[in-house]
Amino acid sequence: MKVIIKGLGKFNKFRIRLPKKMDRELSGGNEQWVNSVRKSAKLRAPKDTRELTESIKSKRAKTIGKTKQWKIIVESPHGIFQEEGFKPHWAPIMGSRKMAPGVYFVSKSKPFMKPALEQNIGRLSQILSNRVVRALI
Repeated sequence: MKVIIKGLGKFNKFRIRLPKKMDRELSGGNEQWVNSVRKSAKLRAPKDTRELTESIKSKRAKTIGKTKQWKIIVESPHGIFQEEGFKPHWAPIMGSRKMAPGVYFVSKSKPFMKPALEQNIGRLSQILSNRVVRALI
């Protein structure tokens, strides 16, 4: 899943020319927001085997100017099926803490990234505003 906020081209060009302190603060704000989304996604992810929860990680994607950009990665192969849904099917479930090993009918998905993003998107502007104020002081 990729979240793109459009209309920030001019802002990104302006941001590249900002002082070092502003870059550091914006990088910290980006990391703070990504970590809050990651933690929220981990709380929402199914915890039968803990494999999915443990595979949700944040990593630095790239640097524009001196401002770091971050991404959230779900390394578990079944993460996309939990998020986007799947065709109901019979599945072997061996490592669950809730069910005995066997073959079970699986028919529902439980999104965890989209709700985490929806919950935290409102905080992004607040976090960046606070960081800009800190850089200007």
